[in-house]
Amino acid sequence: MALCGCGGEDSTSTHSGHGAKPKPAPFDAMSIELTDANLIEGREVWLKTCTGCHKSGLGGAPLIADKAEWAPRIAKGRETLHDHAINGFSGPLMLQMPPKGGYDYLTDEQVKAAVDFMVHASR
Repeated sequence: MALCGCGGEDSTSTHSGHGAKPKPAPFDAMSIELTDANLIEGREVWLKTCTGCHKSGLGGAPLIADKAEWAPRIAKGRETLHDHAINGFSGPLMLQMPPKGGYDYLTDEQVKAAVDFMVHASR
């Protein structure tokens, strides 16, 4: 079973096996103008913990801002996305989202905020 934890902004990957995706166009989280405090916090959490997977597609993670990848996930509802991010999720092709992206020190609220930011950026 492939286990994909998330990494910080400095994470790099040479992963080229199953689930690897072509390198996306650079995503600049800071270019999104935000006024909502939850989304601002979510962006900060995302920048520190989620970019390794959701900016590169490591382990088949959905790329932030990829509307096609996020649409079916968003359709499941925010509650489901929050649950999968907090408690972990085994998806198709034996890929896995570890609980809290592997960062146990994150609060549930921080994880929810990061998910909310990814959804906002991916609509």
